[in-house]
Amino acid sequence: MNKLELKKSFNLVIIYALIILGGIPAARYLLIFEFGVFPNWKDTFVLFRVFMSAPILIIFGGLLFLKNNKLYHRIIGLLVMITGVFWLFYVISGIINEAV
Repeated sequence: MNKLELKKSFNLVIIYALIILGGIPAARYLLIFEFGVFPNWKDTFVLFRVFMSAPILIIFGGLLFLKNNKLYHRIIGLLVMITGVFWLFYVISGIINEAV
C-alpha cells in the first residue's frame, strides 16, 4: 500500500466517522420520539441535532459521492446525502410545528 492509497483510506475513515457522528442524533431522535423505543431518555443532542446533523450528512455524503470512483462508496454517499436532505426537512417542519 503506497502513501496515496493510505491517505485515501484515512480520508474515507474520517468521512465515514463524521457521517456516523451526524447520523447518531437523527437515529436517537427517531428511536426515542417517533418509535417510542426508549421513552424515558432525555433529548440531550437538541442543538447538535437541529443545527449540525443534517448539514454534516449532506456535506459528507456529497463528498463521498463526488470524490470516490468505487460504486459502493458513491451509492452510500448518495443515500447519506438524500437522508440528510430528508432529515433537514423533518427538522425544519418540526421547528415550524413547534412555533405554531
